[in-house]
Amino acid sequence: METTISFKAKPIGASRMIADALKRIDENYLHQIVEAISIPRHFVYEPHNNERTAHWIRSEFGKIGWKAEFQGKYQNIVATSGRRTKGPYLIAAGHYDTVPGSPGADDNASSVAVLLACAKVLKQIKATRSIMMVVFNREEDLFKGSIDFVQRHLWDRLQGQGYEIAEVNVLEMVGYCSHEPGSQRKPPGLPVKVRDTGISSGSSATVRATPSSVPCCGRQGHLWTGFR
Repeated sequence: METTISFKAKPIGASRMIADALKRIDENYLHQIVEAISIPRHFVYEPHNNERTAHWIRSEFGKIGWKAEFQGKYQNIVATSGRRTKGPYLIAAGHYDTVPGSPGADDNASSVAVLLACAKVLKQIKATRSIMMVVFNREEDLFKGSIDFVQRHLWDRLQGQGYEIAEVNVLEMVGYCSHEPGSQRKPPGLPVKVRDTGISSGSSATVRATPSSVPCCGRQGHLWTGFR
């Protein structure tokens, strides 16, 4: 399988430290991740591949020094950098399942690759913020995985353990980009503003988080803007 990924995104308003961190992104590593998990992996129709992919992603987070655990009945993967500060969490997320029969290289292995590559660099630069990365399952089944995460994991911690969230960045299909007007459309009912063109490979939704806004997703903003 031939996969083309370009990671030439420039941080928007980010510090020199983040600009330097972006230079550490290894495009070969991005390729390796996409190649490793680009197999049909729908939760219901390809359960073996789905579970195998989940364990692979969790293991990969562990290899780069992050603590990763399965969450909920759909095996969402919740990874933390190991550095818990008093500041609010920054959350980056994407899904790892596919529609039935699709290898899902762009949708959404590309986002998994970006999450892991960023996690690797954040570990290298010893980022001081509290960071969580979540890789959802069953996104292709009416967002069952992300709904379970918010309702059964995140909300409990917001209420009972004093979690605070600065922002949430949700990545979706970031392997390709078009700057043509009208080339990007937002899902019906999405409660955030989304431009009608792509901005770069590595784009995402940036949501300033309140408990009611956590489930949002889209493709605007930039993953790195919150890590400065």
